Amino acid sequence: MGLGLTGIANAIELMCGKANYGEQDFCNILDRICATLTYWAYDTSAELAKTRGTFNLYDKEVWYKTN
Repeated sequence: MGLGLTGIANAIELMCGKANYGEQDFCNILDRICATLTYWAYDTSAELAKTRGTFNLYDKEVWYKTN
């Protein structure tokens, strides 16, 4: 599943008007958006794993070593 962010800079500029690309306000908003997307991607993945099982190449030992 892809979670692309195409157009995210334009969306932030449209939503906030004053937040220009690269400025601190812009980066703060982008950080919050990315954190939210990450949380819900992990949550949804865990829910899917309950019914479908884990991804066949998933190795939790590798995951814990790198994160």
